[in-house]
Amino acid sequence: MYKVQRPLQDDPVMPIASDKNLPTSVGIELEINNIGNASNDQSKIRSSFQAEGLAEWVVKGDGSCGRGSSGGVEINSPIIRTVNQLRQLIKVCALVRRLGFRTNSKCGLHVHVGVENLTPAQRDRFIRFFIRWENAFYALDPERKNSQ
Repeated sequence: MYKVQRPLQDDPVMPIASDKNLPTSVGIELEINNIGNASNDQSKIRSSFQAEGLAEWVVKGDGSCGRGSSGGVEINSPIIRTVNQLRQLIKVCALVRRLGFRTNSKCGLHVHVGVENLTPAQRDRFIRFFIRWENAFYALDPERKNSQ
């Protein structure tokens, strides 16, 4: 069973529950391995999410990861705009781990960063930054098929 090493309220990175807005919105996609049949695994996760107040998180199949022919499971967050909503990610990770799910090198974590609060100049700078350093990001995972 997964145990938190220290109380969450002592976490200096993420303060105690807060409705404070984040500087920008984010969306999270978490890919995990299936335990058995991916469809049954999805139902198991959905039921647990429902019971834990995480019904807004979307659980679906993902053929790019997982074991066997049924593929893995992908979990998508709602659009996250506040610290409280971001804290749900901790709860999601702890829950899927407690249910026995794990990741491997086929699984991924995707973070979508909202640009709605950026000026056009800031958006352009952000895009240029990513284009300039794209290969460095891909090089972090040498086994990734589009690493250069």
